[in-house]
Amino acid sequence: VRTAPEKRMDDKAPRVLVRPRDGSIVTTDSSRPLRLVRMQQLEGKLTEALKGLNGVRSAGTTNPEAVNELAAQDAVYWIALCQYELDRPETAESTLDIYLRNYPIGVWRAAVYTLRAHCQARQGKYRDAAQTLVEKTADGSSLSYGEAYLARQWQAQAGRTGKDSPE
Repeated sequence: VRTAPEKRMDDKAPRVLVRPRDGSIVTTDSSRPLRLVRMQQLEGKLTEALKGLNGVRSAGTTNPEAVNELAAQDAVYWIALCQYELDRPETAESTLDIYLRNYPIGVWRAAVYTLRAHCQARQGKYRDAAQTLVEKTADGSSLSYGEAYLARQWQAQAGRTGKDSPE
C-alpha cells in the first residue's frame, strides 16, 4: 500500500495573525508562503525573495507556532544564500553565524558551514575558510572530496601570503 508523502509542516508557512472585522484575532496562512518566496529565489529574483524571507523569518515573533519556527530556520539559511549570490559575503557570513547560534543542530547545519567557508574565502579569509570546513566535521560529518580539496587550497593560499588575505 502506497501512501502520499508526508507534507512538511512549513508548506504553508508562515502562519500570520489577522484581525477580521469583528475585532477577533485569528491565525491564517500567509499570502506569501515560504514555497512562493523560495521559488522567487530560485528564479533569481533575489531582492524580492529577501523581502519575503525576512517576513518568514520574523513571523515567529508575532505568532510563535512550531510551523513558523521551522520556516524561520529555513529562511535564515536562504537569506544568507541570497546575500552570498548578491555578492555580499560579509553580510551572508554574519547571517550564517546567527543560524549556527540559533539552530546548532538545525537541518541546514552542514550546508551552513560550507556556505560560510565560501563567504570567508570570497573575502580573502582563506585560513578561516579552511578552519570552517574543519569545524563542519566536529559532529562526525566528513567533507566531500571537493570540500577537502578546497580546504587544502585555502590553507595553501593562506600560507603563501602569510596571512588570510592577499595584498
